[in-house]
Amino acid sequence: MIPQYFRLFRWHVLRYLAQHPLLAILNVATVALGVALYLAIQIANHSANRAFAASIDVVAGKAQLEVLAPAGTLPDEIFPVVAHAQGVSAATPVVRGLVTLPAFPGEYLDLLGIDILSNDAFRTFDLTDFKAGEFDLQKWLRGPRTIAVSEELAAAHHLRAGDEVEAQINGQTVRLTIGFLLRTRGTSASANPHFAAMDIGWAQELLGRQRTL
Repeated sequence: MIPQYFRLFRWHVLRYLAQHPLLAILNVATVALGVALYLAIQIANHSANRAFAASIDVVAGKAQLEVLAPAGTLPDEIFPVVAHAQGVSAATPVVRGLVTLPAFPGEYLDLLGIDILSNDAFRTFDLTDFKAGEFDLQKWLRGPRTIAVSEELAAAHHLRAGDEVEAQINGQTVRLTIGFLLRTRGTSASANPHFAAMDIGWAQELLGRQRTL
């Protein structure tokens, strides 16, 4: 049976390929391109899913429940209500916004404003300075535009403590001071390197989100 099938293959397939070599090459190239495109899409989807999961981990932290508003913001008066609700053992407010960096084309900051005093139970990242690896609470609270950036972003653009970067927020240009490094830990080790953090009060002012979460 096998020799018979081979003769049929040779007669119908190889003979056709010999008569139309260019078309045969195009067919093979098309199939190869299709396979490569499929693999590229699968790899991109996998990377995007991992990045999304890591981003959720950084923003939500160890929280078991999030309170969100359909309109995107909540009045900050709701926080004490949530914090004192029955069954809630810990709560923390956050604000989030995007900041572009004109000096570094294509770069941006996914800025997270946190309450450092209530956020420790939820945080999946560490905040440290550039040298001693410690955290200066007074420096964190004192600086109106002091931010923590990821180690990856700082290394990519050679940023150091005290450096200022130009940022655009809601159509306005401001200058932010690099004060701390943001080191993710645990399951968020592969988090978005564009994540940055600052004190929630200063973040509300910077993002034009006064009295909202």
